[in-house]
Amino acid sequence: MKVKYTDVRQKKTIDEEIIDEIRSDLLTHGHAVVYKNIQNTDRAIGTRISGEIAYLFGRNNFKGSIQCRLFGTAGQSFGAFLSKGIELRLKGIANDYVGKGMSSGLITIRMPEMIRRQDKDHTVIGNVALYGATGGEVFIAGRGGERFAVRNSGASGIVEGIGNHGCEYMTQGTIIILGQIGKNFGAGMTGGIAYVYSKNKRLENYINADFVNEVDLGIKDQNLVLRFIRNHIFHTDSSMGKRIVDNWDHELQFFRKLKPTALDIVDLDDIYNLHVADRINVMLNE
Repeated sequence: MKVKYTDVRQKKTIDEEIIDEIRSDLLTHGHAVVYKNIQNTDRAIGTRISGEIAYLFGRNNFKGSIQCRLFGTAGQSFGAFLSKGIELRLKGIANDYVGKGMSSGLITIRMPEMIRRQDKDHTVIGNVALYGATGGEVFIAGRGGERFAVRNSGASGIVEGIGNHGCEYMTQGTIIILGQIGKNFGAGMTGGIAYVYSKNKRLENYINADFVNEVDLGIKDQNLVLRFIRNHIFHTDSSMGKRIVDNWDHELQFFRKLKPTALDIVDLDDIYNLHVADRINVMLNE
């Protein structure tokens, strides 16, 4: 019997197509902009490009930039393990695990302009975004699903509302939610900071009080949040972000800072002294 083989592996992935187009830019630390239409069968976009950069240059040695302007629906793990020098700018929506394990780079997601102008809530990404991320930035002009930033260990970003279990087991990073949060926010959270913009709901009914405290914003917090929202507007043209910035003096009162209770028992002076002692020992042994 004659066996028929499919051409599944013969067809190049989006990442492989992009690598073919930008190979000279990669090798010369150049700057490239690529345009692609994508669909939900295109998974882990950006991961193969990150692997190619790591293979060629090692960690953080690539001096160029690759900007991917994408249109459509991204499959699972959009921007997974993204590395330095890569920007993924999606006009459309994405499935689960956006930014999973990303260590650097930039991810922006927004709907087409006609939909954004409707000024309604739109869920634009799935569940478990930024799972285990250690760095990079994410700006999402729309709502996310459940377990946003679970096990986040250094990434920063803005999203305009999330489901249950946000920032679960988070250890580092800065997350700003411009909208509603679901229940059990901050469960197991031991580090990092979250800021939530909420007009109509009492956050105490949604946060896990065993792990996070609700506190007022200080001057430094206010400046940080304002800077992030301005970046959010720049990257996504967010109508919600514009409305908040245009009325900042009034809207500021609706922001709350959610701080892990674990940070209240940390002796920062002791940690600093340990770092200094370790550094001195290294210098003496060199």
